[in-house]
Amino acid sequence: MATILLGAQWGDEGKGKVVDHLAASADLVVRFQGGNNAGHSLWVGGKKTVLHLIPSGILHPRTRCLIGEGVVLDPQVLFHEIAGLKKAGVFEDERDRILVAERAHLILPVLKEVDLIREGSSRGTSGHIGTTGRGIGPTYEAKARRIGIRVIDLFSDDGILRGKLDRLHEAFAHHFDSVTLREIQERTEALIPVFRKDLAPLMVDSTQFLKQAHESGQEVLF
Repeated sequence: MATILLGAQWGDEGKGKVVDHLAASADLVVRFQGGNNAGHSLWVGGKKTVLHLIPSGILHPRTRCLIGEGVVLDPQVLFHEIAGLKKAGVFEDERDRILVAERAHLILPVLKEVDLIREGSSRGTSGHIGTTGRGIGPTYEAKARRIGIRVIDLFSDDGILRGKLDRLHEAFAHHFDSVTLREIQERTEALIPVFRKDLAPLMVDSTQFLKQAHESGQEVLF
């Protein structure tokens, strides 16, 4: 059976508490949208756990968590949260508990920088949004423009991946001088092998995976 939890307001409405309650009886918790701008603080057994990306259901030993393709994923945040959960003894191997949709879009350095530049230039004007500056908006923009980089793109032929990265950087190049843009490109190139290595064992075809979960009678919480 599938249960879907949706918020009706702007946030801070207690969704995390409801997710944690429902996750106790779920086999699989799926986060299907958003990024790491929000946070859930959980107190369990006197210990505080703060999560920004991984669903709070991860604290239930029998529950697996899927970061779905509608999420914009900052791999560095994901790896940081995984390390913290391991240290706290929540699990020994993330491959047993966490899955990442292969078509989830990645938050890359250029998108974080664009977010910060726009936020800074609009401060004090009617166009000021008040974002967290974590690249979430620009990543969804890149997704809508079909120039974004997905998890599965990391495993493309190097020439194809480089072409996609060049197109992404060119689309936002007007925000930077040539020296800064090159530094961003070099930083991104250094991250790609790390992302590829750490995401490979977690990556799944979420459509097929969820179809199998449904057909096998698993309790799924979206």
